[in-house]
Amino acid sequence: MQALENQGMISDPRGRAESIQLTPEGLVRAKELAYRLFSG
Repeated sequence: MQALENQGMISDPRGRAESIQLTPEGLVRAKELAYRLFSG
């Protein structure tokens, strides 16, 4: 989680919570990756 926060993809990972909140930049990157992986 710390690595994702350092890259600006998530914000403030506290402890071992099962949910995270994507930053706006992280959401854009996640959508781009999902498109590349799943739009065959």
